[in-house]
Order: sequence, then structure tokens, then C-alpha cells
Amino acid sequence: AKLDTSRFVVVRRRNLRIQGKPAINASAPSSYIRYPRTRLEGQWILLEKASASFDGVLLAFYRPLMDNAEACMRALGGSWSFSRSGIHCGGHQCISAVGNTSLAFLSCTLGGFPPGLAGKSRMKRPAT
Repeated sequence: AKLDTSRFVVVRRRNLRIQGKPAINASAPSSYIRYPRTRLEGQWILLEKASASFDGVLLAFYRPLMDNAEACMRALGGSWSFSRSGIHCGGHQCISAVGNTSLAFLSCTLGGFPPGLAGKSRMKRPAT
């Protein structure tokens, strides 16, 4: 099945840098990682010839996955680095990597939603 990329955030550029805003209480490391003030929601595709660094951002997705995707973020190659960031996906795999993909994580959180991250209304919504 052909992937409808209009439904995803697709990273095609090399050396893209996404810099977020620090958390309100940046002195508490766990608070900084889980609750950065910059929150990007959606499913991501990281293309093979592209590369990017993410610093101080929360990448979140809590809805059912679209187009039979296997993860909220798919790395199809390239070099990707994450620092002081979080990748959280409600009820789904957070990230998948195939081919010649290089992933680096420094002081990051990965997984489901920690209590309070998705908000009360979103925490009750079941993942399908």
C-alpha cells in the first residue's frame, strides 16, 4: 500500500535543527525532559537522506495510528539526534528504525504518557 505522506510530518532536509523552549522548572531534570514547553504533535517520517537534531521538544501522538503505520515516528535512514526531549505515544510503538539509520538519545524519555502529560481528557481515550 502506498503511503499518504500528506498525513505525516515528513523530514526531507539535511542538518535540520529543531530547538524547543525549556520547561518552566528547568532546574529539575526530570521535569525538563518530560514537560518541555515546545510540544509537536503528529506522526513523523524521517527520510533516508535527511538528518536532524531535536533539542528540548516533546514529540507526542495519542490518536490511533494512520495508514497502517507501525510507530509514531519512523526513521527510514539518515542520522537523528535527540537531546533533553521526549517521544511519547499513547498505546503505540514510539519509534522504529530501518536500514542505515543512526539514532542518538541524550537525557530523553521514550514511551507512553507519564501521568498528566496527555491531560485528563486524553488519558481516558483508549488507543486502538
